[in-house]
Amino acid sequence: MLESYISPFLLGYVDKYIKNLKPEDLQLSLWGGDLVLNKLDLRLEVLEQELNLPLTFVSGHIHELRIHVPWTRLGYEPVVITINTIECAVKLRDAGYDEHDSTSSKSSLVSKTEAASKAKQKYEKQDRDLPPGYVQSLMNRVINNVTLVVKNLVLKYVEDDIVLSVNVKSAESFAVNTDWQSAFTELSLPELVLRRVCEFSDITVCLDKRNASGKIEIYQEPMVYRCAVSLRMLMTYASLNAKRPSVIKMNVYCEELDMSVSDTQLPMFLRLLQLLLALYYGTLDQGSKSGESGDQTATEEVVKRDTKTDSSQAEDSSSEGWASWAWSYVPDLLYYEEEEDGMSGSKRREKRPDPILAVGLYCNRGRITFKLTREISRDHPVYSTPSAKLETYPLLKMELNGSAIEVLMKGEEFFVHQMGFSYITASVMGDCVCGMVADEDDQRMLDQGPLFLHCGSPDYNQKQTNYLTNSLFDGNCPENRQQRASFILDWDTHQDTFSEALATQRFGAVWTDYLFVAELTGNKNEVVDENRPSATPEQVTTLEEWVPSRMTHLTLLNLQILFPSAQHPYYSSSKNKSASRLVTSFQETGCVPTLCLQTDRIDFQRSEPMYGRRLIKPVSKLLINNRSSKLMYHCYTHSYYKIFGCQFGLTFIDPSSDLSPPILPIMPSWSAALYHKELVLPMYWKEKSLAHSELMLELPSFSCNATKAQCLLMLHICNSWTSKQPEIEAARLSGTSLVEDVFKPSGTYKDDRAVSDK
Repeated sequence: MLESYISPFLLGYVDKYIKNLKPEDLQLSLWGGDLVLNKLDLRLEVLEQELNLPLTFVSGHIHELRIHVPWTRLGYEPVVITINTIECAVKLRDAGYDEHDSTSSKSSLVSKTEAASKAKQKYEKQDRDLPPGYVQSLMNRVINNVTLVVKNLVLKYVEDDIVLSVNVKSAESFAVNTDWQSAFTELSLPELVLRRVCEFSDITVCLDKRNASGKIEIYQEPMVYRCAVSLRMLMTYASLNAKRPSVIKMNVYCEELDMSVSDTQLPMFLRLLQLLLALYYGTLDQGSKSGESGDQTATEEVVKRDTKTDSSQAEDSSSEGWASWAWSYVPDLLYYEEEEDGMSGSKRREKRPDPILAVGLYCNRGRITFKLTREISRDHPVYSTPSAKLETYPLLKMELNGSAIEVLMKGEEFFVHQMGFSYITASVMGDCVCGMVADEDDQRMLDQGPLFLHCGSPDYNQKQTNYLTNSLFDGNCPENRQQRASFILDWDTHQDTFSEALATQRFGAVWTDYLFVAELTGNKNEVVDENRPSATPEQVTTLEEWVPSRMTHLTLLNLQILFPSAQHPYYSSSKNKSASRLVTSFQETGCVPTLCLQTDRIDFQRSEPMYGRRLIKPVSKLLINNRSSKLMYHCYTHSYYKIFGCQFGLTFIDPSSDLSPPILPIMPSWSAALYHKELVLPMYWKEKSLAHSELMLELPSFSCNATKAQCLLMLHICNSWTSKQPEIEAARLSGTSLVEDVFKPSGTYKDDRAVSDK
């Protein structure tokens, strides 16, 4: 009896995504407990329709597929699906693909609508045929506990001269209990929670460049090599009969991530980031469609009226951004169909409340190494043509420890993106690019540092509130204590909760917070009429109540910038490959004079209308007497610059000591504030009396005190960087007592000698 329900369900997915299968042969093999298939080809068109990405699948192969069904212990052991070596290659949709798709838009929309209608009737029939009670409950348990094992996953993306490949040695997804240990679970009261874990081992990411013929001549070093990642997913349901979760929380944790980026890979990596941003905002240019957009829109409207489909169908998703696609696709990842609560005989689908989606990426220790490459050729042992090989030189190393990237969204009306780092350092590696060869002591110092960027505290893991707080990898989070977590989904509570003090306590180095809230005030469709003389009173009232605004706030705390005198020779930007490595000729000095800039706090705030053109067009036509001050405030871009506790002085760096030297103040502590407002779209405003720009500066006090010796030392630091022979400047300084005169005045020496005589 169970075989008649479970076998068609499993084989339906296999036949849906794999070509040239005979269901009768598969069913006989599956009834034996194990199904083994070799050398399979994926249905690429089905994958493209399911994912609905702006990508086309070039190829897709599975070397071996195994399905194990424990018929005798089906209610206690999971169904195991094992895939050995799956390879997929994708590329971006080109203009030809889009043109072909747009010319047949009407037929494709009609066919898709008919297919959706048939699928809907099929699912309704299956729902009527499903057995009630125990069998249905057992099927849900089997589906919720399916274990998926993938060995040797190879994904390849090709774009122009870029070849991005991701290799995963093994990936496993399985159901877990409250302790995140593998177990056979089911949805039950009072938690109404399902948990899953996905383990990825030996992830390798390669980014190479191919030539005009499509071949990779020289392979770059992997950007990420053999990295392990763990994913925890928690799904909360509203009731036992709910098919879709109300809360989805996914957290990814990586203990250690080593990333290598060469000068060849960096431009390609930036191009991929730009591509992702274009996909997210829906601004990707995939071919000219300006002449076809009107016809396509009209065709879509006709099809929608004829078929009475809902506006949230997948046909509309092609014209939206990637964010809308990602949100609409999230529930499908859970292998559940959308419920339909229509009235009897009616096919109308009610709009369901959007689930809450929380995604977090966490990394304990991340290292990014920037490298320079040089192509070398050497004789091939067999062929006469010399073979090319890359030689890399590490240049810069950055450590990003205690990192967290979190996203919280609910539908398309609420979106929060937060990113924080607990400890950031940056140091140089190897010999300097100027060609100066360091001695053994200096080389040892370069390998261990010195750090030219230092932010945060290295003991971030010892803090009670750290980067893992409230994540699924935190033992004290509500979900790990069998409690339901509360999510902040409104503007005011978010601003009050995520304060500067909380960000400093949790991270300490860098924290960013991006909040988007769409406040729906009702059905207020705006129709812009260019011929009317001014905005209507209703529009003015609406704009005075609420104007969508974009606010940016940047804060820097306890900033210190050190600018030492130059210790290396002059370096020209023009490359001279024949030049040999230089040997240091600088005069050895015990202390390096340094300029120091310190600030307690730097604030930057900016406020501007989110849809400036939509706001300015009606408001600029109003009479001056009809423009309220509140409305005019939103027609300007407001910028605030504030600096507190800023001081500038002289200090020195002693390589032989770890103590922080004192700072001789040249400019004592001072504070200032600058306010700047600028009119948005000034070409729309015709009044000459209207202020287009305004600047206000507030500086309560400012002073500068320096002795002659301090001025000479500051002049030496500047000359060491501007002179083409800085070694001469260093030799001049070493032959004088200028450093001692600045940091140890003569009176101090007299006092020291007096104490020693006594």
